[in-house]
Amino acid sequence: MHMMICFRWLQTVYHHYKRSGAWRQIHLKKHQGKREALLSKPIIYYLLNKIKEFSEWSQCIVLELVSKYVPPDSSEIFDIMNLLEDRLQHANGAVVLATIKLFLQLTLSVTDVHQQVYERIKAPLLTQVSSGSPEQSFAVLSHLHLLVMRAPMLFSTDYKHFYCQYNEPFYVKKLKLEMLTAVANESNTYEIVTELCEYAANVDIPMARESIRAVGKIALQQYDVNAIVDRLLQFLEMEKDHVTAETLVLVKDLLRKYPQWSHDCIAVVGNISSKNIQEPKAKAALIWMLGEYAQDMQDAPYVLESLIENWEDEYSSEVRLHLLTSVMKCFFRRPPETQQALGAALAAGIADFHQDVHD
Repeated sequence: MHMMICFRWLQTVYHHYKRSGAWRQIHLKKHQGKREALLSKPIIYYLLNKIKEFSEWSQCIVLELVSKYVPPDSSEIFDIMNLLEDRLQHANGAVVLATIKLFLQLTLSVTDVHQQVYERIKAPLLTQVSSGSPEQSFAVLSHLHLLVMRAPMLFSTDYKHFYCQYNEPFYVKKLKLEMLTAVANESNTYEIVTELCEYAANVDIPMARESIRAVGKIALQQYDVNAIVDRLLQFLEMEKDHVTAETLVLVKDLLRKYPQWSHDCIAVVGNISSKNIQEPKAKAALIWMLGEYAQDMQDAPYVLESLIENWEDEYSSEVRLHLLTSVMKCFFRRPPETQQALGAALAAGIADFHQDVHD
């Protein structure tokens, strides 16, 4: 009787263990080890020679199996790539991506060939981007994005493939904007920025914001800064709140890196009313410029004073900290006009509920 109870207990434990993830992992590892042990050269070449006869799903499995095989020398690497060359023109995107993944993996140890593979796989990837559903395009673009980040110069002449279409979803457009920013250089900056400026006037507000940020990133890469500053200042004249807000933040970043453009920028920024700026980052950027260039902005002390009067209405600690700093800068440059504003700012700061502002 005791033996029967023990047996039943062991049987119950075994069934629980078999149903658990641990059993499945060991089972899978055992079969995977057997599968990889069969990956000899004759089997690999047999599968590659027969690959055209398989379905698309099976071809992907074969390509995954081949990626586990380690060729002993470079001649065998070239043999495998030659056998799979036509898979790069396959109509199925999964087969194309699996082939590209295999080519990149095979040539990792051969630097020169690896770079040539980039050139070879560029055309198939760009073809896949423009064909199929938005979901498929995004999957291909995600792979292409990694390659663009590794070797942006290879794609610098193909930047038009990354232009956004009006009917594409935002997640595809955002990825394309990142790639346009990455491939921008001295030869294509004007065309790329011109295209991005078209998006800035888009009725799609998130798209407009992302395009303005892309223009700013290109400017910070020191490509054709003169023309880009002019474009950014034109954004400020569009009188759209979200465009103005994003542009002010970028102008602040540009002035920190290129202070020589302060005269042109301040002439336009000085005409913007702080009452029309609601977003904290944009208001903080405007306040920073009021303090940094107080000597060039005639109304700077009085604008700062009006902002301090509305201290209680401003809930952002970031804005309040910038306001304290800018009033102090303005006081050192124009003491008589700023003395009253500085006293009011210090009093408001000491009484502020936010610890950083108070300190």
